[in-house]
Amino acid sequence: MNKTLKFALVIFAGLIAACTGAARGDHEGWISPADLQAGWPGFRDQLPVPAGSEALANLQAIEQDVEIVAFFGTWCHDSYREIPRMLYLLEEAGNAHLSLRLYALNQQKQDAEGLAGEFAIERTPTFVVRIDDQEVGRIVESPRDSLARDLVAILQPVLKE
Repeated sequence: MNKTLKFALVIFAGLIAACTGAARGDHEGWISPADLQAGWPGFRDQLPVPAGSEALANLQAIEQDVEIVAFFGTWCHDSYREIPRMLYLLEEAGNAHLSLRLYALNQQKQDAEGLAGEFAIERTPTFVVRIDDQEVGRIVESPRDSLARDLVAILQPVLKE
């Protein structure tokens, strides 16, 4: 292959890469799962990790409202791995008492509303688990065991006996 053709292929590949999520820019602020997955397909294309049956049953049994606020980056590879897994987990649980809100941060892990500072976010993604507007725990960057089992451990006080 001659040098001109190689150069043209490299330029073409760069243009293709720029036209995928990166050219869209990084998002900052609240975003719905549907808008996230439409604008940044990498958040849609990840393979789900099924929850274990015991952890899933525990999540399905929760009868108190639980809000999970996910602080993440559209630029962050860990977010590309964990956000789709959390979306899948909550969909699989099918419990209306479990809600997820997505909040994107810029590459400095800051935001115009100041929520990153208010919640002391240092790494992404960070899943802040809240009950009655009070933080009861968090999963930072990646789970210790699995998202399902870590979430069950955090929510142990509100699980049905």
